[in-house]
Amino acid sequence: MRLPLVLIVAGLLAAAWWQRDSLMATLQPAQESKPVYRWTDAGGKVQYGDHPGAANAVQVQLKPLNIVKGASKAELAKASQPPASAATPAAPPASCEMDDVAAQARCIQAQTAPRNLALERVRQLGDQLGK
Repeated sequence: MRLPLVLIVAGLLAAAWWQRDSLMATLQPAQESKPVYRWTDAGGKVQYGDHPGAANAVQVQLKPLNIVKGASKAELAKASQPPASAATPAAPPASCEMDDVAAQARCIQAQTAPRNLALERVRQLGDQLGK
């Protein structure tokens, strides 16, 4: 009973750690932006600062930040799905249902392991040539 609870808590902590930046941004109140001033110095260079540096300083309005939102949960779920293709092995058949748990795990692993079809074909050709 404790193991599932520990796994759930560990998963929640991992998710919180992964999303910590967005979580902190949500919890913190929005900060008011400080005024920005623009002026031309004695050398003719345009300067910017948070306080007027010369008598000809003018307060300027900055463009809003360009914020890119992350992918939605639905988009993340869709991206995590493996593509449906002929190389994707099917679900293990009922023949893997046996009493020995270790043997059942080996059977399922052997049937669901990623396959390299090109390598399988080369081995088949090698077996045919070796006969």
